[in-house]
Amino acid sequence: TGVYAKLGFIWLPVEGLRIGAAFQTPTIMTLTERWKWDGICQLKGFSDDLYDTPDGEYTYDLKTPAILNVGAAYTIGSAGFISVDYERTNSRRMKFSNYDSFSSDDWSEVNTEIWNYAGTTNCIRVGAEAKVTPAVSLRAGYNFKSYSCPDYTDITNAFSFGVGYSSPGSFFADAAVRSTLCPVSWYYPYDDYLETKSPEVKVAKNLLDIVFTLGWRF
Repeated sequence: TGVYAKLGFIWLPVEGLRIGAAFQTPTIMTLTERWKWDGICQLKGFSDDLYDTPDGEYTYDLKTPAILNVGAAYTIGSAGFISVDYERTNSRRMKFSNYDSFSSDDWSEVNTEIWNYAGTTNCIRVGAEAKVTPAVSLRAGYNFKSYSCPDYTDITNAFSFGVGYSSPGSFFADAAVRSTLCPVSWYYPYDDYLETKSPEVKVAKNLLDIVFTLGWRF
């Protein structure tokens, strides 16, 4: 359970131009975790023994980062529009507190590690739409997302293209394709042992989304 507020504005300085900004406060949430361990002991020549622990439960608070968003859009008459948005999130501002069986000082080490090693996310979104006929529109978009912390920077790029159809009646249809190029990740499944180095696993993940929408207005 949690609560946050989002405040923003939209300004129309001239016809066709829209400028906006929004600020989302940190979310203050309370989390409750419940856990239990079960085990079985098997000894040759003896019956199996089952063991379990009492149910465990603990509650704590988490403050998530605030989110800042600014953007602008320009409508070119009835021919289409172009929009640009920027969003920033500082994960270093996350904080744990009020563990039900801990004092507040017991979170200090975790919160210090968050401050020292968490990073900032910057996201830029650009989109455009052009009406090629009164009923058909072409759309394109680009999404750049970077996550930077003291040790590394991850960059994700996404490209999208779509087409939409809106009939003079109630029917409309949209189709879109989006390609997302994720950052390359390296994994080391084992610890190095003497002169033997752990194998390196390289993961280069690219995602492809295809979306169709059919609708009727009432």
